[in-house]
Amino acid sequence: MMLDVVDQEEVATVPGETNIGHAKGTAPLPREFDITDMLPAVGKDGRPLKRFSSGLKYVLREDLAAVLHSDDHARILLIDMRRPYEFAGGHMRHAMNVDWRAENHERQMQTILHRCAAEMLVVYCEFGGKRSPQAATLAAKVFAAKRNDNLKGIRILLGGYSGFFSQYPEACIGDYIPE
Repeated sequence: MMLDVVDQEEVATVPGETNIGHAKGTAPLPREFDITDMLPAVGKDGRPLKRFSSGLKYVLREDLAAVLHSDDHARILLIDMRRPYEFAGGHMRHAMNVDWRAENHERQMQTILHRCAAEMLVVYCEFGGKRSPQAATLAAKVFAAKRNDNLKGIRILLGGYSGFFSQYPEACIGDYIPE
């Protein structure tokens, strides 16, 4: 993992990977399908939510895998909230890493989110139960203050990386390293 300096702030990135369409100033992608239809919101129980639910919104791993296997993967920003050694051991393709337990995690998240031009933010941790819901809450506050017109939603990966990797290892780089 390397650090990019953006406006004098450190942002975690992965060597050799790019997040096409996520930086400001990039050309918008064709919008044949609404990203919220491609990544429908579900509750923590996995059942579909009403379109205008105000609670935390999750995404099923099969829906995320379908988008990651398509050209539409550039329309989402994936942020892995696990420890750096977990991320180095294995992560989803195109994901960025923010160590939720690091002292500067809020600053790292804010830096990434302020330059985000993606239509959907998906956060994940090992199981999807603590770090990623907290990160989704922080992201919602940052985006509310920023008034991002591109962002259509924030999702938490239901079941986290452990569940995703067990079903879709081809959409990941490396393996699964438990905390």
